[in-house]
Amino acid sequence: MTLTIDEQFKNIIPPLSPDEYDKLKENILLEGIRDRLVIWNDILIDGHNRYKIATECSLPFETVSKDFESREHVLNWIISNQLGRRNLTEAQKMYLRGKRYETEKKLYGGQGKNQYNKVQVSHNETPAQISRTDSRIGAEYNVGRSTIMRDFQYARAVDAMPPDTKEKILSGEEKVSKNDMMEFARLEAPTQKKVVSEIKKGTPVADAIKYADPEIKRMENDERIRKQIDKNIEMRNKTRFSQNAIHIRSDVTICSKAEFISNEESFNEKIEVWAFNDPEIAHLAKIELRKIMDLKFNE
Repeated sequence: MTLTIDEQFKNIIPPLSPDEYDKLKENILLEGIRDRLVIWNDILIDGHNRYKIATECSLPFETVSKDFESREHVLNWIISNQLGRRNLTEAQKMYLRGKRYETEKKLYGGQGKNQYNKVQVSHNETPAQISRTDSRIGAEYNVGRSTIMRDFQYARAVDAMPPDTKEKILSGEEKVSKNDMMEFARLEAPTQKKVVSEIKKGTPVADAIKYADPEIKRMENDERIRKQIDKNIEMRNKTRFSQNAIHIRSDVTICSKAEFISNEESFNEKIEVWAFNDPEIAHLAKIELRKIMDLKFNE
């Protein structure tokens, strides 16, 4: 029996890792295909991996048919089925919950071409409908409404990735942080295309996002500047002496012996010469300096 493979139905199911697929194949070769494949109008909607193995190895299988009103209802069933029975990674859960919200928006909120935009919600969907959808799905999976909306953004970001990258992300073969995916989701469409182009060249997702988005680069530079300023402030606080201490430059300070001894750990280790106006203080300071540093003095 030959079944029809619908790419949209197939691709919404998180892929197995290579190890998981090998184990499934090993079990099927030992025990056969015990669970029936699920079809809708001769289109396979559950059991894609089993069907692939059965086809490759010429193994028999059975099917069970289900009726649905529309493709969106089929998608919703596939997503709910996957969330309900598999041991999923966190990335896979986020993706499937996001797709569940997306399909239910189409079912209950209209199907206009401009239904989706960067503000996350549909212009065709009333506030009450939005609340019902995200709250209901959130309650079903024991997460909050805001989590479902973030999952929706995450799923759209994953779907925008090149097909092989999407598969690697969902199978766990490629580790991409949630923050990176959410950052990608916030980018404008032209910038997203630049990111995807970089990824196709072999650039890791996180690096591709930074490379393509000037704003992220600017924020990174600002962060480095802020850290340097904080470091300088911290150093100034550590080397804050009495009013009698004078900073000539970063590596030369005039101060008393007591001030030096009490602050010796804060001084720049590259200091070569210390100069003191008071001869008596200079003499005492040189004695202490020779104990802890290898310095030469101008008499």
